[in-house]
Amino acid sequence: HGRQYYYGLSVGAAYKFSDNFSAFAGVRGVYASTNYYGYVENIKVGNMPLYKVLDPNKENAANIELSCDQSGIGFTPIIGVDFKTGKWNFSAKYEFKTRIRLKNKSVNQAPSISALPDNLSRQMVGTLTQVFTNKGMTPEKAQAAAANTTQAVLTNGDVVKTMAGLKTQFDTELEEAIGEYEDGKKIAGDIPAYLALGVGYSPVNAVRVNVGFHWFDDKHATSYNNRQEKLKRGTLEYNAGVEVDVNKKITLSTGWQNTNYGLPEENLDTPASKRYMDDKSFVVGSNSVAFGGVYHINK
Repeated sequence: HGRQYYYGLSVGAAYKFSDNFSAFAGVRGVYASTNYYGYVENIKVGNMPLYKVLDPNKENAANIELSCDQSGIGFTPIIGVDFKTGKWNFSAKYEFKTRIRLKNKSVNQAPSISALPDNLSRQMVGTLTQVFTNKGMTPEKAQAAAANTTQAVLTNGDVVKTMAGLKTQFDTELEEAIGEYEDGKKIAGDIPAYLALGVGYSPVNAVRVNVGFHWFDDKHATSYNNRQEKLKRGTLEYNAGVEVDVNKKITLSTGWQNTNYGLPEENLDTPASKRYMDDKSFVVGSNSVAFGGVYHINK
C-alpha cells in the first residue's frame, strides 16, 4: 500500500488597484511525505519456484519486499488577478512548477541472480551424480562424470550468452519495478505548474453561474526516469456550476467537472518502455457531478 501527504503553508499579499481590478502574489512552502510498502512472493519461472534456482535452501530468496519512506520540500510561487464588472466576474491564477526531490529511506529486499551459475552447477552435479549412479557407476566416478558434464554445459558459449542475457533482463526489470525506491536515492517528484481560469455571472441576485478551466503542466513536471515525457500533454479540466438562493435560509447548488489526462495511446502490444501507466501508478479520465445545499442559521 502507499500514501502521499503534501503539507502546504502559503503567504501572500493582494492589492486592489481599482474598484474593479485586484491582483495577488505569494508563495507556498510544500513538505512532501510519502510511504510505500508491499511485497511479491511465490515467484515462479514456468512451474518452478524461482528460489530453487537462486538459493534452494531459502524459500524467501526470490521474494521482493518494499519498505520505503520518502520526504522532500519545495516552494511554489503564485500569482493571481481578479476583475469585476457589472454582473460578471473574471479571475485567473497561475502556480509555477514546484521542484521537489524526494529522499529515500528504505529497507528493501530484492533477489539477485549473480549466484545463478554456481547454484545451477550444484544442482546439475547433484542430479547427474544420481543419474550416473543409477546406471551402475561408483559414487566417485559418477560425481566426477557429473562435474565434467556440468562444466562442459555451463561453459558452452551459447549457454554463457543466454545466462548473461537473463541476468541483464532480470536486473533491468527489477530496476524498473523497485529502483525508484532504492535507499539513499533522491527521486524527482515535481508538482506541475497549474493554471486556473474562472468566469462568474449573476443574472439576478439569487442566481450565480460559474464556469472554469484548469490546466496542469504534467508534461514538464520532472518525475523518475523522466516518465513525464511519455505524456502527450498536461491534464485538462473543465468545470461548471450553479448556485441558487431558494430563500433567505436555503441555498442549493450543483456542479460538473470533466478531467482529461494527456495519456499516450496504449494497448496490449505497447512496449513497457513506452507505457505511462503501470501497476504502481495509474489514472483515468472522469466526469463528476455533485449536488449541495446550505442552510443559513443567522441569515
